[in-house]
Amino acid sequence: PLESLRRAKRLVRYHRWTIIRKVVYLPFIMILFLMLVMLPVILLIPIIAEVVFLLVILLMSIIGNAYMYTLYRELVKQ
Repeated sequence: PLESLRRAKRLVRYHRWTIIRKVVYLPFIMILFLMLVMLPVILLIPIIAEVVFLLVILLMSIIGNAYMYTLYRELVKQ
């Protein structure tokens, strides 16, 4: 475990702020996307809002996992 921690520290040495920025901006972008999709649906077609919400959350979790995996792969390549 200690060797893994040392390697991780070396891996992010010069990219720490870039990684933090990418990880912190992801929830903000997802919340903005959720608001842009859900507010019109809630206001115009409230009957299907629950189903659309579940689909949007499912889509955002898939996109979020893919984004984090891509970030991980970028770090490992270096």
